[in-house]
Amino acid sequence: MTSLQVHPHFPRHVYSVTDSPVRALRGFQATVSPNRSFLRYSLGIELELKAMPATVTQTDAAHAVRLTPRYRVLVHNDDVTPMDYVVRVLRSIFGLEPTHAEQVMLEAHHTGVALVAVLPIELAEFRMDQAHSLARTARYPLRFSCEPEA
Repeated sequence: MTSLQVHPHFPRHVYSVTDSPVRALRGFQATVSPNRSFLRYSLGIELELKAMPATVTQTDAAHAVRLTPRYRVLVHNDDVTPMDYVVRVLRSIFGLEPTHAEQVMLEAHHTGVALVAVLPIELAEFRMDQAHSLARTARYPLRFSCEPEA
């Protein structure tokens, strides 16, 4: 059976196939026909839409989507890295707004550590590696760490 999920980055009428018996269709965009009875793929293939039961059974619960665990990215204070450089890294790597980046930097300066962002582990590690590489290139000991979100 084909189950549909609204794609978060497209308008509500664009769907993605999450579990398709036809493996070749996985990952292709599809739109719902005006009368909402068919799912029309960009390949010209149409699938008939059928009403799904509104109740959740034990079988459905067993196949529930598990969310990616999220991790807290922390910046640590040091006595060498200039404050404006920390703000620049927070803005360029983590995409923080200027005022928020400055608040995070000041919190780390006063308390020793500050929360930068809460991200999936892969993205958290990727951005930490980018920030560490940037800091090492500039010869600063700026350090980030991550921990599971409580």
